[in-house]
Amino acid sequence: MDSAQLIPYVENTGRVVTDLGTGAGFPGLVLSIILNKEVGLVESSGKKVAFLKEAARITGAPVSIYHGRIESLVLPKSDIIVSRALAPLDKLLSLSFPHLGPDGTCLFLKGQRFDEELTVAEKKWKMRIQSFSSITDSGGKIILIEDIRRA
Repeated sequence: MDSAQLIPYVENTGRVVTDLGTGAGFPGLVLSIILNKEVGLVESSGKKVAFLKEAARITGAPVSIYHGRIESLVLPKSDIIVSRALAPLDKLLSLSFPHLGPDGTCLFLKGQRFDEELTVAEKKWKMRIQSFSSITDSGGKIILIEDIRRA
């Protein structure tokens, strides 16, 4: 359900979606399965990549799986980058920015410390942010970030 709450933000678009640090496929694999939409899954752990391949095979999810460290991979430019529990906002923006296409959007699931993370990130980044309450975590937020550029 935590992953599925992102559906309204990505469902009616032909845009390229990439999940950075997908782990066991949250949220990217879940979005791909529910929406039958191509999603890029980026993961550095070989064991998790093997799991993702098997899960994609069993479910028929239309995913592309990228095995490696985010900062070392050459990925297709993404219109939407999603991530859950990967890194603090400042680092997450640094990891995402090289892989964003023009007018790219970041959609992150963040916890109760988001305000602290935002204060740190705003020292290095300029962006337009909207936040929405999580439906699965009373202290959590869905963060939609647009117009991202270095400060």
